[in-house]
Amino acid sequence: MRFTVTGTEATHLGIRLVRAFTGKPVVIRFADNFRGWHDHVSFPATGAAPGIPQGVQDGMLVLPPGDIEAIHAALTTRSDIAAVMVEPTGASLGHAPLPAGFLARLRTLTTAHGALLFFDEVISGFRCSPGGAQQFYGITPDLASLAKIVAGGFSVAALAGKAGILAALDYRKTGAGAIVSPRVMHQGTYNASPVSAAAGIATLKIIRDTGAIARANHTAAALRAGMNAAIARKGINWCIYGEFSDFRIYAGAPGETATVDAIYSGAIPAARLKGGMSAELIQQLRCGLLSEGVDIAGWPGGLTSCTHSDAGVERTVAAFAAALDMMGEEGVL
Repeated sequence: MRFTVTGTEATHLGIRLVRAFTGKPVVIRFADNFRGWHDHVSFPATGAAPGIPQGVQDGMLVLPPGDIEAIHAALTTRSDIAAVMVEPTGASLGHAPLPAGFLARLRTLTTAHGALLFFDEVISGFRCSPGGAQQFYGITPDLASLAKIVAGGFSVAALAGKAGILAALDYRKTGAGAIVSPRVMHQGTYNASPVSAAAGIATLKIIRDTGAIARANHTAAALRAGMNAAIARKGINWCIYGEFSDFRIYAGAPGETATVDAIYSGAIPAARLKGGMSAELIQQLRCGLLSEGVDIAGWPGGLTSCTHSDAGVERTVAAFAAALDMMGEEGVL
């Protein structure tokens, strides 16, 4: 494992490592998936990419999210692919869930074609299980990026993986005893700082010794159930979905049935899930919630922790119901 300060640094270092280890230049990532803000992951599948050189763009292959056949075609027709990067729960901890069996087939394909499998667990680490999504799904990647959850929200991130890959970061001795610089350099003033390390040790003890993950997951499930009940009472074509300590709010399009089953069956495409609510509608919802003393993330949705209480769930559900009423009165719904 190697420590960095941010998840962006962890994915950046991982991309450099997979290229050095395999000797291949191209890394596959998925459209509309956030992997940080460095140049390799900050341009869309099509369209302009101001400030990012074409050579950098040529080193990344951006494919449709969850499209295993597109990955299969790329791996079988090209010999320059070093790795496939994926968030194992689907983009941004399940905002756009992956199809059933996707990870298992991806592991098989990458192994068969000599490409590395790179899990981005910046959000899913310690939310799915103590061993992250890889433990939950039973799929072992070659590399995995983690971020501030490693230290309970403090400024630290990490790249974990197989020793043979990470060895490129090590200083070595020649047969004559001379020290040789690493094949891949990794500098950083605040990498593995003592304060971050102390926070990390404290966090890991909580994860190991308490039911923190189960509590956070239970809280999110109760929140999703309560919010979906409020939606049903209102009779609108929305739904709340999620699988771990998370909740996502989705507003169905005209003629579309917005249900949890429809989302997880793949009936609603990823592009709709990530863009299903306009910025104006999200703003109106958040304003309604704020007037009741509650705020959410702009996904829209949020994450729960082991410190959120049953009373907090009840307050949030009541605020959500009140916000829906206000939006209905204003003719927004």
